[in-house]
Amino acid sequence: MLRTLTVSFFSLLLSFSYSNLLAQGKKGVADEIPSKGYWLNADFEFSMQTFNKKILIVEIWHPLSLEGRTAANQLEEFTTRNPQFQLLSIILGDTAMPFSRNELFQFARENHLNHPIGIAKDLTSFKSVDHPKYPTVLVYDGKNEAFAKTTGLRGVDSLLNVLEKRAADVTSMGKYETWQIIPQMSPSVWADPIIECPTYIAMDGPRLFITENARSRILAIDRDGNYTGFAGGTRGYENGSIQFAKFMNPGGLAYRSATGDLFVADTDNNRVRLVSFESDIVSSVGGTGRLPLPGKQDGMEIGLPTDLIFESGKLMVLSGFTNELLELDPTTARIKKRTSLMKERYIGGSRVYAKNIAAGSKFIYVVLSDGSILQIDKKNEVSEFYHPASLRDGAGGIAEKGGKFYITLPFRNEVAQIEEGKLIPVSGGQDGFIDNQGAKAAFRSPFDLAESGGDLIVSDRNNNSIRIVELSGKTMHIRPDPLSIAMTFDDSPDEMESVVLGPLIVGKGRNTIDLKLDLGNYGLAADGRNEFTEIDQYGMNFSSDGLSDKGLVFSFDPIATNGFVQFILHLTLEKKNSPEQLLFKNAFINIEYEVIEGEENSQSVDYKPNIRPF
Repeated sequence: MLRTLTVSFFSLLLSFSYSNLLAQGKKGVADEIPSKGYWLNADFEFSMQTFNKKILIVEIWHPLSLEGRTAANQLEEFTTRNPQFQLLSIILGDTAMPFSRNELFQFARENHLNHPIGIAKDLTSFKSVDHPKYPTVLVYDGKNEAFAKTTGLRGVDSLLNVLEKRAADVTSMGKYETWQIIPQMSPSVWADPIIECPTYIAMDGPRLFITENARSRILAIDRDGNYTGFAGGTRGYENGSIQFAKFMNPGGLAYRSATGDLFVADTDNNRVRLVSFESDIVSSVGGTGRLPLPGKQDGMEIGLPTDLIFESGKLMVLSGFTNELLELDPTTARIKKRTSLMKERYIGGSRVYAKNIAAGSKFIYVVLSDGSILQIDKKNEVSEFYHPASLRDGAGGIAEKGGKFYITLPFRNEVAQIEEGKLIPVSGGQDGFIDNQGAKAAFRSPFDLAESGGDLIVSDRNNNSIRIVELSGKTMHIRPDPLSIAMTFDDSPDEMESVVLGPLIVGKGRNTIDLKLDLGNYGLAADGRNEFTEIDQYGMNFSSDGLSDKGLVFSFDPIATNGFVQFILHLTLEKKNSPEQLLFKNAFINIEYEVIEGEENSQSVDYKPNIRPF
């Protein structure tokens, strides 16, 4: 029966128009999940035998692969709806650009990836993989052989169509188990920093627009870091009110001051969106949501738009899928002109794609994912402006000031100047969060930058912060405190910061506890929900004077002699110097006291919640 299903399934694969992208795995060749790697939020290594009663989907890819990230999101959405399938991602370790566990954690958080992701030193255990081009996806049907394999985003689209039909076959799905391995912590309950994983930025005089990919929203703040508006906040595709609009891995931004409109490259929706902070409306002005068909050079499709600019009144859009510069008419949603940027090429199995665009005084500059920078003149002639000595020198974004060119180097944690093809350090060069002069400053994966008033504005992605680099050498940050408090932010405290304060020795008399919370530069909002909820008192009678800036002061009388006291703090915090601005909502801390019989006791406990750079 299993053999019949396998043959039938493979026949379906071949029936699709993109069947040339799908290939049967090598018969009789056993694949195995690489050992001695490490997994995100997994305490043990996996093997093929772990998934004998599942349909296993393995995606092999590289973080530099735009298509790999998009495919991972699509495959995860499918497996979330169909629990008989299990998705694993394998990222091939790169000696030129090694990844730490923290970097992998940040990467998964930014890209909304909730399935197990591991880093492997090599792929020799995958006998079905000859020379992988990322993403490569293999499917295993309850035994250690790949019966379907595809590469590239088009191949993944075709494969998903087939898997959808397979999942709809209730009879065949009945033999597979529905348990799934998922990470221990979902991004939906991770910390809520003030700005989370900022990527692309755009300036409008005093206002700064920021793409928050991790939270699927677009922020508008002033130079002091105060919010002036936002759009989105939920993954998906939906137009209308900015509060309920949805984006899918949004990318670059372009502001048109004449109309007050902000254009967004909504990458994984294959669309260009328009955000009007004047009317509070989000709409679509380009793209159809579909990838362009092979060889089609007209029409309205925009494949994976990554960034955009306004240049001489024209809206120019980068397509990361076709590697073209598109001139888009936002009124008709038609593409007026296409400029091919380069021939298809790969580096380490990842297809190089155009990811960042900036307008200079003489040329348009396009940053590629391998760190190369192209320049495009007014006649649409494309030439190379900069080529890195190695992949680790790869640039994030580029900006011009006074004829000088500045770039971010995410893997060096540095902002540098390009002069005659050489890099001259300007700020940073070490991992961390330090405001200082030159090399004494520190960044964590700086991504994009823009010029403003003689300064460089930098999105410091893994520090969840926006930084200012004064070209005189000083580095500072816009947000006074790029901090987060590690708590859940939903209606029910399923995941929260937990702390055990104890053991607490109490007697039969009156026992007073003065709990002081050190909230750093934050205070408790006067009009917020600052309260505590008793969960399980184990024979304790509570009385409380309530919450204040000093913390929670409460007393209790023991009835039982042993056990523990557990309660939840429900806080709303605000900046002390900006009481009108509420920064957090529905923040919970779960606190427990272990209670041991003893003498009458009064004590003060100082506790600092997990407030830190994320």
